[in-house]
Amino acid sequence: MTIINKDEIKDRVLTENTAQGILNHLRDLESNRARMQGRWIWELLQNARDASVGEDTHLVAFIELREGELVFQHNGRGFSADEVAHLIYHGSTKLEDENTIGQYGSGFLTTHLLSPEIDVAGHLSDGIPFSFRLKRENSSAKALSDSMDRAWEEFDASAEGVPDSFTTQFRYPVGTDSERAITEGIETLKRCAPLVMVFNRQFRRIAIKSPDESISFEVVERKPLPQEGLQIVTVGENQCDTQRERKYILSEGRRASVTVPVALTEDGPKCLSLDDVSRLFLGFPLIGTEDFSFPAVINSFRFTPTENRDGVYLGQSDDETNNTNQAVIAEACELHVKLIEFVTDSQWASVHLLVDIPPISEQTWLNVDWLQEQLTQLIEQIRETPAVLHGQESVAPKDAIFPVEGGDTGVDILWGLLDEVESFRGKLPIRAEAVGWRRAVKSWATVTACEGTSFGEAFDGGKLVSYIEEETRTSESQRGTLDALQDVLVEEVCAVEWLNRLCAFLKSEGLDQWIRKGQFILDQSGYLKRLSDLYRDMDIDDDLKDIGEKYLELNTRGYLRDNRLTSLAEEVGRGDRSDDEVARAIIDSLQDLCEKDTLSDDFAQASTRMLAWIVTKKQWNYLIGFPSFSVRPDDSSRHMLRLSPQDGDEADIPFAPVKAWPEELQEFAGLFPSDYIVADAFFDVIPNPDVWRALSERDYVRTDAIINSNVSPGAFLPDEPLPDGDHSTEDVVTMTNVVFLTKDRVGIMARVRDSQERARLFWRFLTEWLVVRDIEGLDSKKVTCVCGGTHRYYQANWLVPLVRNRWVPQGNDIRDYATAQSLAKLLQGSGWTPSSLRETSPIVKL
Repeated sequence: MTIINKDEIKDRVLTENTAQGILNHLRDLESNRARMQGRWIWELLQNARDASVGEDTHLVAFIELREGELVFQHNGRGFSADEVAHLIYHGSTKLEDENTIGQYGSGFLTTHLLSPEIDVAGHLSDGIPFSFRLKRENSSAKALSDSMDRAWEEFDASAEGVPDSFTTQFRYPVGTDSERAITEGIETLKRCAPLVMVFNRQFRRIAIKSPDESISFEVVERKPLPQEGLQIVTVGENQCDTQRERKYILSEGRRASVTVPVALTEDGPKCLSLDDVSRLFLGFPLIGTEDFSFPAVINSFRFTPTENRDGVYLGQSDDETNNTNQAVIAEACELHVKLIEFVTDSQWASVHLLVDIPPISEQTWLNVDWLQEQLTQLIEQIRETPAVLHGQESVAPKDAIFPVEGGDTGVDILWGLLDEVESFRGKLPIRAEAVGWRRAVKSWATVTACEGTSFGEAFDGGKLVSYIEEETRTSESQRGTLDALQDVLVEEVCAVEWLNRLCAFLKSEGLDQWIRKGQFILDQSGYLKRLSDLYRDMDIDDDLKDIGEKYLELNTRGYLRDNRLTSLAEEVGRGDRSDDEVARAIIDSLQDLCEKDTLSDDFAQASTRMLAWIVTKKQWNYLIGFPSFSVRPDDSSRHMLRLSPQDGDEADIPFAPVKAWPEELQEFAGLFPSDYIVADAFFDVIPNPDVWRALSERDYVRTDAIINSNVSPGAFLPDEPLPDGDHSTEDVVTMTNVVFLTKDRVGIMARVRDSQERARLFWRFLTEWLVVRDIEGLDSKKVTCVCGGTHRYYQANWLVPLVRNRWVPQGNDIRDYATAQSLAKLLQGSGWTPSSLRETSPIVKL
């Protein structure tokens, strides 16, 4: 009968099963090398820490990269024989207990990504040295089982250990296939070692040595802060004999702790941004949590990580693991708020870095909705916490004002605009931190899935425009005015300059829609309107604006954008307005006023000033039909006169103002119809006679009483009696005439026949002025007559009505032709006698 050794069979089967499990794990590691190749360093350090549980600040870990090998040593507690067995037959260096942080017992296997062979040496807990080679053959479970047995046999027979300064050593033969894993592990360690020192009091020193560098980390000081549970941890870094210190503020609780880097500068303490490090630590970084959504690093020895130690289960199920992890995160939020309160009360700079929350990244181990709810609560706590420094004061974010528009430059410009709003003074962060707070508020919006400006404290360009619109319309007396805007701003700020900077900012940030729809664009009358309601002022003359507004109620400036808003120079708005549109609007308004029974003083002022502008600018085209006026001397009433160049001797071209006439003619102004004399008010604003002569040359007015005209055919005045028959010229002849001499009802002839005084003045006009000015008109010339003969005639056509009309008043409503007797009677007592004339006087001819 065969004797069966049941214990031997059991041990063999267990070894084979363990070998198969290890083989599967090794193959899985190899297939995920890219993701797992940096984890080896943390497994080694974790095993070192687990070997020193309960002992503070004595542990030294040393990593050395030599030619062809990597060596890891530590001075933790020695192995027990059971632990060596677990290392060989299981893949973990330790039996797990409540004080260690290994979770799955297979983490040590990841170090085989460096090499399938490991030379293990050390001292047992009783001081006995040992050494053996641990070779993980992955060709088959049988080969692996055999190699584990050989390792156990070597251990059992060994008698050598490690140098006295260390208790444990792992030596890995490495080649080129391990370079990436080594580099990634060492670089991750250099980034995270200071945090490892902060969270693990057991470590006194972690050192790294390679042919290229030597670097070590150790805790220099743990300084408690006045606030319970807070301390500053200083970690010294010595790199190739160059010393530097990293400082962290640590907030510790019952289940968790949180930390952020800080600096003590000459200007005082300040918070620093986190490097690209894991945000979750279980004593050591959980690689893969670098983008976990939290504004600090969380450490907890209560965490239950995923098997790959790349996260912690949060909200995926309602079990103890998830609940514990969630409780740790909740406590971390409270600890973080406590930390924020302390640094703000202590006037530390850059608090915004503590509230800038990374976006939530989806993970298989994470319930996104749960984390979003947790972070939303954290954000609300932060918003209630006085965390915003402004000078020596601090305010809660919900009571602050944050510029959140655009890039760094845009935020700075917007900060300047907001700081000049009276009600915002003392609510903004210090200018140097405005960009940081913008990022923080934006991060809140991302986490809570809302718009940044949904937070009342967040202001972008559009929100500022809306605020200005609302605030400038609260006062009934100054509703929507520049004065109302000035009241909104601090006293020393120029409202127009501020508004121009606001528009420039909106354009630079691509916020043209707010420029176009906002009711805050300044017109030239001091009101805030929409851009679409305002014309662009194409250098319109201020005189035109004054004329239209002061006298015609045109509100010209009310439709024009204020030219001081230079940042809007390229904006068209409602369209362009030039001198032409305004000038024509003024003239049209004057034309409308002409339809009224009485021409008002405003009409008179507008008409005179407009004509002055026209002639000053030499804009003659506006004169056609221009509504000027005359003044009747009897009642000072005004009579409309249109200025239009007209052809023909009888055209009703009005006289220029009397003051623009030749001086010797001015005393005879009473002879001419006042309704056809442009009022002297026009000369008062255009006192240059040359201007009036220029208008006369263009036939808009007359400055002389004599006109020359070409007549064909026409009647003429012969120098002797002619036989009966038709006598008129066949040729074109040049004749002179007197303006308004025979105009119906208002002409000179009609006016003098009713007044002896005016008739005497007319006689003086004839004898003292007209014959002197038209002396050739009294000379006779030959002309061919339609009768076939040739006659002599006078060029002075004005002689015809003098001879053929009864115009000499004789009194008692009697009028007579101009004869020696009628004229003698008219002039009797006037002091005028023919004997006073010299023989050479032109009047003798008359």
